[in-house]
Parts: sequence; C-alpha cells; structure tokens
Amino acid sequence: MTDDGTGFEVGRSPGFGLDGMRKRLAELGGELTVTSSPGDRTRILAVIPLENT
Repeated sequence: MTDDGTGFEVGRSPGFGLDGMRKRLAELGGELTVTSSPGDRTRILAVIPLENT
C-alpha cells in the first residue's frame, strides 16, 4: 500500500500502531516493511508466508 501523504521518519514515529502490526505479523512468521521520509509518500509492505499443505 502506498499513500499520498507527506511521509514521516519511520524510526521516530509516535504511537504503537506500526509496532503492533510488526508484532502480530511476527507471530505469524511474517514481517512488516515501512518506507517513508518527510515530504515523501509512505509505503507499507506486509508479508505473511503461506503454509504448504
């Protein structure tokens, strides 16, 4: 997902939203990647591995 906002410094974001998303994805064996910088768009990539059945 990519937004059309103004971006932010990923390591300095206040709140618990992104951290909570990372923790929930980690419980599923996945990961969250956030790319952003002030004045630019923000991109969030969530990856969850599929099980082979």
